[in-house]
Amino acid sequence: MAQKKLGFGLLVSGIALAAVGCGGGGSPAAGFTTAASLQSAMAHPTGTVSAETAVGVAAAFQDGSTTPLPAGIRSKTQAQSGSEPCTEGGSITYNVNENMIQMAFNNCGEGGCVENGTYNMLINSATETDVSACFSMDFSAVCAGEGTGDVQFSGCLEVNANTGVSEFMYLIEYEGDTFTVSGNYSAGSGTLTITGENGSFTCTYAADAGSCSGSDGSSFEFTASSGSETVDG
Repeated sequence: MAQKKLGFGLLVSGIALAAVGCGGGGSPAAGFTTAASLQSAMAHPTGTVSAETAVGVAAAFQDGSTTPLPAGIRSKTQAQSGSEPCTEGGSITYNVNENMIQMAFNNCGEGGCVENGTYNMLINSATETDVSACFSMDFSAVCAGEGTGDVQFSGCLEVNANTGVSEFMYLIEYEGDTFTVSGNYSAGSGTLTITGENGSFTCTYAADAGSCSGSDGSSFEFTASSGSETVDG
């Protein structure tokens, strides 16, 4: 099933910490501690892109790509390692080295939410003009008036300051399988590039219905209820 979106209202701005992840939840799309291992998983997704998965993968992508970070991350990463109390109880422990920022939220109370999870930001490379960084996120929270939410996903960000081009690709779990996804999708509409073990497909959505065209020339249509698939050679 698609993961529930966390409606925190705790968005932290800034590209360097715009997507920090966690590990340890058992999801095949989370728990990575090196950029190389994550990039390998993104290059070898396990799911099959089809009419039956196109809508669910898009919903999981929206959950991940629109999930804001919990409060307090910027102020907790000044030292190499340590622990800080959260404003509403609990604590954050953190460890920083040249390759990874790792943070563990331990019943951390911030902004009306109690947060648990470990965030790994994985630095692949960084120069004055280019940044290549990945993240792996396995996070849960209970927020007053909003209920409980869980997020498990990973991704990589490539930024070229000279050209102004940036690309964000996500590793998404749907029904136990992984898919590599990029693009834009919201409220049932948008365009995504979804890669599975059966290849890469460009999918266009309108009211959660649409079609996908594969890099191998195949195509299929889908409906909001994951209708029948038609394939052209």
